[in-house]
Amino acid sequence: MATLSGVRTLSRALVVSPSLGAWRGLITTAAARATPRSAVDDVKVEGAFPVTMLPGDGVGPELMHAVKEVFKAANVPVEFQEHHLSEVQNMASEEKLEQVLSSMKENKVAIIGKIHTPMDTEYKGDLASYDMRLRRKLDLFANVVHVKSLPGYKTRHNNLDLVIIREQTEGEYSSLEHESARGVIECLKIVTRAKSQRIAKFAFDYATKKGRGKVTAVHKANIMKLGDGLFLQCCEEVAELYPKIKFETMIIDNCCMQLVQNPYQFDVLVMPNLYGNIIDNLAAGLVGGAGVVPGESYSAEYAVFETGARHPFAQAVGRNIANPTAMLLSSSNMLRHLNLEHHSNMIAEAVKKVIKVGKVSLDWLFLHPLQSSPLSAQKGLQGGQDIALLTPFWLPSSRPLASPYPTAPSTQQLPGFTPGYPLLLLSSPLRLLLSCTVLAPMFTSLALSHLRWALRII
Repeated sequence: MATLSGVRTLSRALVVSPSLGAWRGLITTAAARATPRSAVDDVKVEGAFPVTMLPGDGVGPELMHAVKEVFKAANVPVEFQEHHLSEVQNMASEEKLEQVLSSMKENKVAIIGKIHTPMDTEYKGDLASYDMRLRRKLDLFANVVHVKSLPGYKTRHNNLDLVIIREQTEGEYSSLEHESARGVIECLKIVTRAKSQRIAKFAFDYATKKGRGKVTAVHKANIMKLGDGLFLQCCEEVAELYPKIKFETMIIDNCCMQLVQNPYQFDVLVMPNLYGNIIDNLAAGLVGGAGVVPGESYSAEYAVFETGARHPFAQAVGRNIANPTAMLLSSSNMLRHLNLEHHSNMIAEAVKKVIKVGKVSLDWLFLHPLQSSPLSAQKGLQGGQDIALLTPFWLPSSRPLASPYPTAPSTQQLPGFTPGYPLLLLSSPLRLLLSCTVLAPMFTSLALSHLRWALRII
């Protein structure tokens, strides 16, 4: 799925669309009520909500650029205060960490990309990554990932709607490792009653507020009888306080199988840190991959919005193939958190509409087949050419000619790459030819154009 030109189309869609007057009227009303944004991102806007932005690594900066373009087109009254923190780009230090923390504590709300942690078997520094330290210092104990099917993405399971709630300040990610003897590493898993009760109560409160009827506690208490046993016990104690919410327990390995086999049985799942990290990614794959699932993290004071499955997708940097859907939906959730309901709904509906109808610029597809050119996509839309409704097919992410064609489950091989990108109704041989990886950037730069198109017609 495209990144940059698709959002340009979505942004332009906020303004005019002769064929969809009702959508056009809605956005016109929104623009009139909204605080106008400056054309320059770093200029302060009077009356705007301050939000800390942390682009992160990989395609994070590209995704944040998409968010800023869409917000500008939608006249969203938000002022981004951008900071950079990266271990892989040598942009991380205690001073930078404190600057980010200071901004986030002042603004209370942030939108962040993935801060990638380099893997080094000879690593001698602080075991806690900057990402983990940031979350701990802000006590962002609850990570919430809403896994929901998007009409227009063909996946094995349709109409999925489940929520994964993960405790993310302790457990296996406590960064307490040491070499007790040569060749022997001990890694401590920390489970406390206070934090287990807190995340359990958060899950049941969330289910109550959102009108959900069941909470499933995921654990491995059959093996880790004390650690996961304490977590399970706390969940059972809290469940007794919510008699109207059905409560179940499930062992983590069985949960993975059940999610793939019959995900409809789940509603809200609550679990410790490591299990949540794994389940987040597994569940994202059920609805289209890491590029389409939004996420958020909460403490008692702060809210941080991000992608649900955290991947830097470094392979896609500069190729214009990163999927902005998850980040745009996260930004929509952020606006709802700020009580900007109208703008939130506007952007979310625009994103979903673009995915559902699958439109593409004909001149961009055929006149510029070997380059990623957002301008050509704009030209196609502005030039009055017809926009064809297209039938999606699965676009393989690697070695397309060496695998069966097309098979939905095998196409999501790279994090953030969204299969099912709509193409013209072409013959199968030509489709197969166009799916070669050399043409992948051509299709990816369409996504932001499509999103801007949808915002214009809303």
